[in-house]
Amino acid sequence: MSAKPAAQIWLLLLLLFITSAQAYINRSYSSLDQARSFQGDFNDILRQGKLRILLTRDYSNASYLPRGRSPLAEQQRIVEEFALSHGLIPELVLVDNFSKLIPALQAGQGDIVIDNLTINDARLEKISFSVPVDHVFEQVLVAKNDNSIQRVRDLDGKSVMVDRGSTFWHALKWLKQKRYPQIEIVEIADGQQIEAVLDLLAAGKIDATILDSNLVEIYQSYRDDFRVAVNFSGQRDIGWGVRKSAPQLVSEINRYLQLEHSAQDRDKRYTGDLDQIKQRRVLRVLLRNNAASYFLYRGELMGFEYELAREFADYHGLRLEVVVPPSHRDIATWLLEGRGRIWR
Repeated sequence: MSAKPAAQIWLLLLLLFITSAQAYINRSYSSLDQARSFQGDFNDILRQGKLRILLTRDYSNASYLPRGRSPLAEQQRIVEEFALSHGLIPELVLVDNFSKLIPALQAGQGDIVIDNLTINDARLEKISFSVPVDHVFEQVLVAKNDNSIQRVRDLDGKSVMVDRGSTFWHALKWLKQKRYPQIEIVEIADGQQIEAVLDLLAAGKIDATILDSNLVEIYQSYRDDFRVAVNFSGQRDIGWGVRKSAPQLVSEINRYLQLEHSAQDRDKRYTGDLDQIKQRRVLRVLLRNNAASYFLYRGELMGFEYELAREFADYHGLRLEVVVPPSHRDIATWLLEGRGRIWR
């Protein structure tokens, strides 16, 4: 990108920022303790005026700064856009433990779960799912220098920390009962974040943990003290969970996802100009994690340059993806490679 067009773009971003009356998305937060039971379908939700989005505190934007094309940040952004497109206020209902998500949905304490839920038969008996929003592999993680686990059967005699209620938990229980009785399954405690689990892993206090591959990418973007030992599953579909009593909501979500946000390869690189960017409807921006560009404050993504980029994306009807390179010297290379189209 030449200096003149780049300067024009950033001048437009500045003007948009100055004239913007609202800097942040209109969202609210609550907890399960505050959530009242409400079992309505889409029309009832429209009358209520808000869409209650269940997710664990660990994966909300209130807890971590997305440093790349974070699938969880994308999913949160997309569901908030869905809500706003229907005149609804997105309300994030933060849950301390993954195992509480589906029961809370069934109890009417939220309208939708977006917490990287694997679509499987056991869950389909309890709730409905959207069309897939991502595709993942389940992966066994170990400390960086631990070579003792090469295959799934090597988990026998090892301690593995996972969320109760996750597909990992149920698969490990089956393996322990049927094949490898010495697996020690350790439950992630309420409120314990994945960062803390990875700290335990790196310190050798547990032998392994299991995460979906799209979440592994998030932590690998800024941590180098763990590695993927082996895939724990084949490819799995990820979707959003909805109560079975809300088929109209499922239909509206699927229509929006299929028209606006179909699952695609996040690693694909693009070098097109603004017209091609508008066709894809996604603007990738390379920013550094610092007080001037991009940071997290009280649960909100902030930063002067981030806010300019978001206003520019909103003005053109684009979804913003922020990509944080490992260091400042990588930014120009990443720009030329098509990992982002604007650099500051």
